[in-house]
Amino acid sequence: TWVRLADGDRLVIPNERLVSETLRNSTVRSANRLAEVTVRLPLSCDLRAATAALAAEGNAAHVTSLDDAATVVVRRWIDAGHALEEAESDLRLAIHDRLRSLGIGQA
Repeated sequence: TWVRLADGDRLVIPNERLVSETLRNSTVRSANRLAEVTVRLPLSCDLRAATAALAAEGNAAHVTSLDDAATVVVRRWIDAGHALEEAESDLRLAIHDRLRSLGIGQA
C-alpha cells in the first residue's frame, strides 16, 4: 500500500503489516440515508397489490409479518441534505394517500 505523506513523499507499507484478517471499511459511504416507515394492513386486502403500490411510493416495500395484520416496511433513499424525520413524514403521507386511493384502510 502506498501512502502519500504531507510533505509529498510516499510511504510504502506491505499489506500484511496493515491487516492480517478481514477488515470492514466504513469510511467510503454514500451521503444518502434510508427513510423507513412501517404500516399494518388488514389480512383481507390484496397484499401483493398493496405492496406493489407502496413500493412505487418508496424504493422498496416488503411484508415482514403476517400476524393479526400484515406488517409492511416501506423504504426510500433520501439525499443527505434532506431531514430524515421530514422524509419519513412525507413517506407516511404518501403511503396514506396511496392506501386511501386503493380503498385499503390500515389495521
